[in-house]
Amino acid sequence: METDKLIVVSEMSEEEKELVKIQLSKILKSTYFNSAKRMKRFLEYVVEKTLAGKGNLLKQYTIGVEALEFPDDFDSDNNPAVRIMGGRVRTRLNDFYKNIENNQIIIEILKGTYAPEFRFNTVNTKISNTQLKAENKGLETSSGPRIALVSFSDKTQSAISNRLVLRVTDVLARELSNFVLAKFIVYNPLSDKSESYKLHQEIDTDYKLNLYVQELPNKQYELLCRLTDFNGEVEWSESYSISADIPLGDQEDIFAKLITMVVDPQQGKLHMNWARRLLLNKETIPAKYKAAVYYRHFYDNLDIESFSQAVEACESAIERNSDDIIANIMLSDLCRRDYVHCFNIINSPVIKGVQYAERATHLRQDSHEAHFALGQIFFSQGDWDRCLDELVLARSINHCNAVVEYACGFHFCLMDRWEEGLALVKKAMGMSKNYPSWYHLIVSLSYYRKGNYKEALTEAEKIVSPGVAHGPLVRCIAYSQLGEIDKAKKELQEIAIRMPNIKTNGHSLLKRFFGNEELTKKIWEGLEISIKA
Repeated sequence: METDKLIVVSEMSEEEKELVKIQLSKILKSTYFNSAKRMKRFLEYVVEKTLAGKGNLLKQYTIGVEALEFPDDFDSDNNPAVRIMGGRVRTRLNDFYKNIENNQIIIEILKGTYAPEFRFNTVNTKISNTQLKAENKGLETSSGPRIALVSFSDKTQSAISNRLVLRVTDVLARELSNFVLAKFIVYNPLSDKSESYKLHQEIDTDYKLNLYVQELPNKQYELLCRLTDFNGEVEWSESYSISADIPLGDQEDIFAKLITMVVDPQQGKLHMNWARRLLLNKETIPAKYKAAVYYRHFYDNLDIESFSQAVEACESAIERNSDDIIANIMLSDLCRRDYVHCFNIINSPVIKGVQYAERATHLRQDSHEAHFALGQIFFSQGDWDRCLDELVLARSINHCNAVVEYACGFHFCLMDRWEEGLALVKKAMGMSKNYPSWYHLIVSLSYYRKGNYKEALTEAEKIVSPGVAHGPLVRCIAYSQLGEIDKAKKELQEIAIRMPNIKTNGHSLLKRFFGNEELTKKIWEGLEISIKA
């Protein structure tokens, strides 16, 4: 065989096709693809179709629907998710061949195409960054809470109920694997419910999410969920009505609510209780937990002291291991918040935020949290096109993260896609009973920009989250426009506590947060009424 010889698929022998499949298996099992489930499905799908002689039929729509499991109404013309994923796969393939030797077959996807080319290679590709990889090998990486999924059978229940709980566990395991800020373990022996207490000794995790399906009259089923800590104490319990006749994929709202209530980094019981428990004795927090603990602590307080602690913990984690994906994702988000809220703790926060988020997407390209962080920092940078690409990709990977749904809706509105954005905000509100009251901010602003000041005030009065300026801000501008100046001035005093320079530098501060110049101007006009009064 000649070096780097192109193999024409139509002329390939079965033996040559088998060699390609062996090489594909090697690539998919490598560290570059092993944890990237969507990228694995993408690459496996296009290779198999090409080997079957159907490479010319590979289009964004077919890849999206058949490989990535997008809905049948997937709009490939307006949704760049497949194109972006294709670029990520090309990058990972290049990284694989740069760093992994002894490859007899080279699989390559040329830019602008989706059908891969196959080449024989008789020259071993040498590892180019061996030293760089060795520096981070074995180094400690930040970790969040560990949680196990455990499903239970019950001899009193029907076979349908017991099969259904297994299916539910599979769906949840797939969805939870999208999160990197917590470590998930699927423990699925279909244990006898009466012996559940034994599992607390068998599984070494911080929390367990116990799942049980109970059959009700008229062939109705109820999913019982219980979150227990390492002592077996119940931290949270909820039940959901599910159907055995409807595909579980069509019951996404149930899983979205469950995931939000349990594992959402900002709203979920898992991170909240875990961080608070560890903070009871700050001196004993293991180094690998500090970044996630103090990041979560910041969201409980939203003040400069907790912000500084979170930044310090994340920076220390990255100093220990630059490839710490959790610390990179969190520090990128903190960079964005430093820029928006003018904490002035991080030098050049937007530039650094992009660097941290891009590193995280490189480390795990199917991480919706990494793409979400990158999209948000692109927004702060004023790069709305790249922001949209990353946010759309984050949502295509995971629709069950309420924070992502809300923030995508928020940014869509600020990019003048109000109808689409408001739909996502309302979806996020429906995913959790405990959503932050500042979710009403964008709804209030949607009324305010149209001159519906009473409706804007009604929504603003629902914002009671402590430590943020959202509520006082929209109440102030609504009161100003309604002529209730005394009330507006009282809210302005509250804003000044959180934004000391609001009277002298308010327009530029608002522009950092909202990005949209037209909306910023309308808000500033409302503030000026109370400032000048």
